[in-house]
Amino acid sequence: MKLRNNTHFRVNFLHNDLANMVLTVNLSLNDLHIVGAYERMIYYKDWTKLFYAPTFGEVEFLLRNVQYTAEGRYRLLRDKLWIELIVSDLDVSDIVIMFINKQKENKPFPFETNVVGLLNLLKINLDKWLKDYINDNLMYYAGNKASANFLKYNQEKTIALNEYADYVLEKINKRVHLKGQTVWSAPKFNIKAINGVKIIFHWTKYKNYHRIYRRSFATCKKDGKLRKIDTIVGLSNLEVYIEYEAVTHTGKVLKEYIVVSVDEIIAHMGVTLTKDPETFEIRLDSIQHIK
Repeated sequence: MKLRNNTHFRVNFLHNDLANMVLTVNLSLNDLHIVGAYERMIYYKDWTKLFYAPTFGEVEFLLRNVQYTAEGRYRLLRDKLWIELIVSDLDVSDIVIMFINKQKENKPFPFETNVVGLLNLLKINLDKWLKDYINDNLMYYAGNKASANFLKYNQEKTIALNEYADYVLEKINKRVHLKGQTVWSAPKFNIKAINGVKIIFHWTKYKNYHRIYRRSFATCKKDGKLRKIDTIVGLSNLEVYIEYEAVTHTGKVLKEYIVVSVDEIIAHMGVTLTKDPETFEIRLDSIQHIK
């Protein structure tokens, strides 16, 4: 995914809350242009029934009135502020898509704004861009040296947050191993190819799963009665079994399974806590494959 040069954005507000070690920023990106490659698969009313016809090319998305609100969670690194992670929300009013063809002019047409994969990828890229941009500037800004008491408090706070995040992950890992294969669920769906072959996917289960682990320092923010703890987690050496049936145009049925392996997946884990009543919520999002 590549950002076009004719994309403009405006900073609506930017606020530093050093008491909570949080940077809040809101950007308006008007006419956000994204270019990428596509391989098309068609479905009608039922998305579990797909029709595959080999079609490749280049596509351009135009996202209008994009509102990007992000929280940068600070931590001290060698007496300097550093953005450890970004927690963000993305809102898009409408999306227009156009297939790029050098031989003829294609007209743009509306695209669904609730396409999770596209917006998730866009949010991940914007988070990375904002984090790198701010940290590049913070690297050259010395500022005032923090007091010894604050450094001690910050160190104790970081240790406590990391220990709590590890405690939550340990509970999740025990739950996953206790549930076993029932943790993974995938809907049945069909793919029909242009040559008449029909592939029916039945079920999914994992073969190898080690554990979810923390990949970054945990950060915290107080929001009224809520306490929000965020960190980046990873999942490595994952193998998934998928059983399927392939039905040829002659009616012959072949039953097999495929194994999909992933070296490492990372995601943002957010834990929201309340003291009265005592509740908590765990959320995993911004999932991306890094290897």
